[in-house]
Amino acid sequence: MAEYVPEKYKIKSGDKTVSGHAADKLIDKETGEWYFLTNRSFEEIDHFFSNLPSRTIKELKKIKPREEVIRILDIGGGIKARSAGDIADTFGSKHDDRVQVFNLDLTATGQNKEGLHQVVGDMMRLPIKDNSIDLAYSHHSISLREEIDSDALVQALEEVARTLRPGGIFFLDKIYTEKWGKTISPLDLEKLSEKFGVVFYSKEIGLFLEPVERILKKINKEHPNWKFIIMIKEPVDEELMKTLKIEETYKPKNH
Repeated sequence: MAEYVPEKYKIKSGDKTVSGHAADKLIDKETGEWYFLTNRSFEEIDHFFSNLPSRTIKELKKIKPREEVIRILDIGGGIKARSAGDIADTFGSKHDDRVQVFNLDLTATGQNKEGLHQVVGDMMRLPIKDNSIDLAYSHHSISLREEIDSDALVQALEEVARTLRPGGIFFLDKIYTEKWGKTISPLDLEKLSEKFGVVFYSKEIGLFLEPVERILKKINKEHPNWKFIIMIKEPVDEELMKTLKIEETYKPKNH
């Protein structure tokens, strides 16, 4: 894809996020509402998710039949698709042409290359087919949108659940979703689980991600002692779960 900026937006370059990362701003010309278009490396994002995304990709390459495509989706990955491009370079392209990586954001300025596809669209209405994605992740994107719009989290989770293949995995950061218990209730989770056949892993909603829990135990009690959420579409691949050491210990109260 060549550079594309929707007519209603303009880009302001040379800004920085609160954490000091260089980032462009996408600004709505009419309302002034803006979003950071961050371009973090996959190494940084993978580290944040305890290296589970890279480990998942490696395992998918082992267990997927040679004729099956492995589709990976970065939701809100930035206008230059840096992280998605890193994945294509490391795991796809010359290494394995089954690996196809899709970067979704409101605009795009980079170029597509072998194994990398830039998709312009809204995370609330993903322009992605049902049951097509093996691995998806969102870092500082859906969670930030939820901070602006309290209904965004449920809607975004519904969209991701729709696009995941059976056994597909989604990683969502919780940097901004500290209001999780207020914006998405056990009933919301139950409806989502029944509609799309998904399960969640995290301490607060009743499931336990043990490796992350041990690392984060010392965090201030005013904040959740885990930093990200995992959503998996059923039927869960038990062998993959075992390899990744994601263990379900108890169900939420609504189950």
